[in-house]
Amino acid sequence: MKNYLVLGFTLLLLTGCITVPKNKPETRTLKLNGVNTVENSKVIQRTITRGQLLCEAGQKCPELAIDWQKNKGEYALSLHSYDQQQLDMNEISFVIDGKVLSYPAIGQTNYRRLDNSNVIDSSNTVMIPDAVLKQFRDAKNIAVIMNTNQGEIAHYMLKNQKSSDAYRLFLRAYS
Repeated sequence: MKNYLVLGFTLLLLTGCITVPKNKPETRTLKLNGVNTVENSKVIQRTITRGQLLCEAGQKCPELAIDWQKNKGEYALSLHSYDQQQLDMNEISFVIDGKVLSYPAIGQTNYRRLDNSNVIDSSNTVMIPDAVLKQFRDAKNIAVIMNTNQGEIAHYMLKNQKSSDAYRLFLRAYS
C-alpha cells in the first residue's frame, strides 16, 4: 500500500512539471504566407510583408518589404538586394503604368552579411504615401528602379498580368 501511495504521489509531481508549448496556428499560417508579425510591446503590433520582385532565371532578385504601420499617411517600404558587393541605394523609383514616382532614401544603406556566405544584404527604406499604394492596387504594370552606386537596377513588381510575390502579398495586406 505504501508503494502505491509513493508511486501515485510521484506521478502527481511529474505531471505538474510537464508543460506543452502553445502554438498559435494563425501566426504559423501568416508566416507561411510571407507575413511577419513583430510585437515591440504588448501595446504596439506591426505587420510587415516581404516578397521578391519578378526576375529572369539566373538574375539576382531583390525583395520588397512594406511595414503596414501607417505614419503620417505614409508607409515604410524597404528594398533588399542580395549580392557579393555592397550596393549604396540612394533613391527608389516606381513606374506605375508609365508614370514615374521617385522617393529618396530616408537614411544610409544598411549592410548585413548573411551567415556562412559571402552574400551581403544591402537595404534601404523610403516613405511611400498611401495614395501611391492605392495606385498599385489598380495598376497594370509596376516597375521598381533602384538608383545605386553601380547604376540603375530595374525589376517588375507587376508586368502583363504576371504578378510577383511582393505584389501578391501587397494585395493580401492592403485594404
